Amino acid sequence: MKRPALQARLFLFVLLPLAGLGYLGLSGSLEKWRTYRAYVALDRNSVVLQQIGQSVHELQKERGRSAGFLASQGTGFAAELGDQRTLSDQALARLDTLLRTFEAARFGPAFAAKLRTGLTTLGQLPARCAAIAALTLTANQSAGYYATLIDQLLEVVAMPYLSKDADISRGISGYVNFVQAKEQAA
Repeated sequence: MKRPALQARLFLFVLLPLAGLGYLGLSGSLEKWRTYRAYVALDRNSVVLQQIGQSVHELQKERGRSAGFLASQGTGFAAELGDQRTLSDQALARLDTLLRTFEAARFGPAFAAKLRTGLTTLGQLPARCAAIAALTLTANQSAGYYATLIDQLLEVVAMPYLSKDADISRGISGYVNFVQAKEQAA
């Protein structure tokens, strides 16, 4: 059997490592492309998730002002509660605007169900605010409603499969942990 010529052997000697490098480069590029697409997809939807977080923040403050108002039998915190409700209403109006074009189904049926649950509880807010203003709720009932609402909204943001990218998921988890720590401190 004849041995390949030196030129052919050198060609193979150089070609195989180059092919390996090409494969590694291409697979790395594809992975970066997938990560980029995940960030783009999440970025489009992160505005909604961020607004949910902002709405939760305003609702947390409203819960505190409502408790003070109810504990004082309506003699204290009336102005503060009114101002806070305005801020909460503004945050919730921005959320409502964003939700009109938001495709919750893109995150799967579990995400869409959790969002619906939170929005259903949120739909009770005007009646609860009226009951607080009329002093027909106790501070515990008011706090219980707000706690349930806030927990449900946080569950939406805390969904672990909002992204398949580990870095993005860690970022979401960090944000959710921060907001939940604020909730636990309340």
